Amino acid sequence: AINILILSLLSVVYFLHPGLQMSLLGRPLVGTDWLEGEETSRFFAFFEYPNLVPAFCLILFPLSLRVISRIKTRFWAYAYCFSILPPIAASASRMGVILGIAMVAVGVMYIHSGASRPLLSTRVLILLGVFLAASVAFIYRDTLWNLLEKLFFSRSGSNSARFGLYEASLSQMLNRNVLLGCGIKDLSPEFGDKIPLGSHSTYLGALYKTGIIGFVCFVVALFLIIKRILINSSDILYSASCIAIILLFFTLEDVDGANWLLALLLSVAGIL
Repeated sequence: AINILILSLLSVVYFLHPGLQMSLLGRPLVGTDWLEGEETSRFFAFFEYPNLVPAFCLILFPLSLRVISRIKTRFWAYAYCFSILPPIAASASRMGVILGIAMVAVGVMYIHSGASRPLLSTRVLILLGVFLAASVAFIYRDTLWNLLEKLFFSRSGSNSARFGLYEASLSQMLNRNVLLGCGIKDLSPEFGDKIPLGSHSTYLGALYKTGIIGFVCFVVALFLIIKRILINSSDILYSASCIAIILLFFTLEDVDGANWLLALLLSVAGIL
């Protein structure tokens, strides 16, 4: 919880002072990335690259919120709930922003439901939330579509590079070894010396590196972990919603993008 609050405060400074070259303890907190000649300023925080910011927040949020929600004054729980949005927005991760909003919605429902009637209250709130969201989306469908279109194409260079990388990764895996995959990721001159094939998607990466056999084992292991978490959960709907959001995020990001990220995810899964 403290880590996320620190990131939130730093990201607020980033928004209040655009263009400021922030650093802390000798480590730059802001940087730029270049894709197909397009430059984007992004909030790196203390991480190796900016997309690790939303990954860190989304993984820690479900566990830390359970602790924060025990505070008698719910205002602080709600304040913490919304504190994950500034660092995620500052990282300029489009998937992170969408799923961050979804995670906040789940967190608000969890806090509001309370510990006494979690399952019943959450079900009712989810139904009401879905109905209200569908109604608002229908009434303001044109405005919402324009906002989503603007968000999706805010970094057009990233879109073309990402999907080109997916296509090249699948093509190489199918041509070399469908059953066992290609092993350690190969660097592709087409995408630069820092973007390996099989990256920018956890599931595609598993398929690329281990083939169909390894991918099936990966899916089975993932299913067993999720099953154990849900069995031990006191609020299945809350846990299932958080898990679904995290799984969606790693559709377009690497869980092994940094060694500590994979260790963090497995540690949180073990605690849950």
